[in-house]
Amino acid sequence: MKRNHCLICHASIVETLSFASLWQKQSTTCCVHCAKQLERISENRCLICSKPYEGPICSDCVTFERQTNRKRVSNHSLYVYNEKMKDIIAQWKFRGDNAIIDAFQEEWRTMYQNAFRQYTVVPIPIHHTRLRERGFNQAMQLAKMLTNEPLPLLIRTDAQTGKSKWSKRERLTNETHFQIHDKINVKSPIKKVLLIDDIYTTGATIQKAYEALQTITTIEDIRAMTLVRAYKKGGS
Repeated sequence: MKRNHCLICHASIVETLSFASLWQKQSTTCCVHCAKQLERISENRCLICSKPYEGPICSDCVTFERQTNRKRVSNHSLYVYNEKMKDIIAQWKFRGDNAIIDAFQEEWRTMYQNAFRQYTVVPIPIHHTRLRERGFNQAMQLAKMLTNEPLPLLIRTDAQTGKSKWSKRERLTNETHFQIHDKINVKSPIKKVLLIDDIYTTGATIQKAYEALQTITTIEDIRAMTLVRAYKKGGS
């Protein structure tokens, strides 16, 4: 009987065990114990930001569009940023366990194939100082699960110091800056772009990337796909 190991907790998994209702095709990558601690976002979500919500559009998105008179980027996320997912993200991004994210590969690819396969995949870049510290860009790793040729169309120029400890207000008021990478060789005009990132919190980063991409006149539609949706439970 073939055995595998959970990519999250490294426990042994017997391949013949079935928990398809929880994990579909990922029974060889994640154990039952870990799968039960994850919160998959259901269809009861905000149609714009993917926040779990009983209604079409959450108050955050309504307020944003009313106050700024701007369209908010449509984002689709897979999981809620609960305690288990916080541990997984920390293990991945800050302790260098790159293999752990492969546990979500099948669902991640399925979401892309079902809704966004006609889109050009563009990962959100991280600042060069953060890339040097971490050794990899988590958004690029997620993007490469979807296509062999993600397009690094953006360059990030904002400061990164202390960002992980910023409050929601600080994240919204501190500027994130992106520029178009002018040395990228594009084979044909880009019409649809899918921005890729690991976590959607306030949406500020995605929004700034969207605004930078709007300078490319051929682009007609920009969406976002993120692994995790972080939000304060109990809010609207």
